[in-house]
Amino acid sequence: MKMISMRTAICAGLAAFLLAFGSFALWENVRQAENDARENEARYTKERGEYEGTIGKTLVMSKSATTIGEWEVVRVKAQSLPEAAKNHFTILAQVRTIELLADKRDQLLANAGALFDANGNDPGVKENVKKALEFHERAGEIVQKIESAPENREWNKSLQYRKAYEKYRSLAFLAKEEHGKALDIIADAVGNLTKSLDAAPKDNRTELAIEFLYKRAKEEEAKGAGGGSGTDTGRPRAFPGPGPVGPGTGGSNRPRQH
Repeated sequence: MKMISMRTAICAGLAAFLLAFGSFALWENVRQAENDARENEARYTKERGEYEGTIGKTLVMSKSATTIGEWEVVRVKAQSLPEAAKNHFTILAQVRTIELLADKRDQLLANAGALFDANGNDPGVKENVKKALEFHERAGEIVQKIESAPENREWNKSLQYRKAYEKYRSLAFLAKEEHGKALDIIADAVGNLTKSLDAAPKDNRTELAIEFLYKRAKEEEAKGAGGGSGTDTGRPRAFPGPGPVGPGTGGSNRPRQH
């Protein structure tokens, strides 16, 4: 009887110990989970704060940027971001800046063209061209910094088309007698368009742009050989007209790198 009582007591004690240990272990697990949750929350709060102060802030700035100056701020801000975000916002800022500079340049060249058509001796022609050259050179410097991406065919297509367009516009700043230089620029632009076509075979816009430049090259060769058309007005090269402009199908189809 005593043996049973002792065994019962031992079992009861063991059960109590196991229950107590189980309760303790459960409590430790709960406490650890709560500690982990607090640590995770603190880390998340910190990371969210860092995101909002860096990448998030840059994203907000990029969505509202509309001027060259504002995009320059985005580009500078991007330099302090993690590598992937830095590359993304830097390229985005470069592309948008090029487009704004090119728009200003093309508008000035269009103004010069309109003045020339009304009066070829209007001093406003040279004034507009001079201002346009400043924007053109700034855009050209940025374009040269942008690299192709072997894994992104769409990007490479747009980049090469953009380079071709910028080179074509540079014809507007040549003197009338610089036929050899003009032919070199056209050939270089055709080279960019060929690369664009390699990235996107049978792209209709690119094919039309190549045809356009081949035609311009023939006209340039004829003028250089003294065989200019009798109806040639002497209008400077690559001045935008009142309608579609540039190689391809016009201003609205300029190569944009979105």
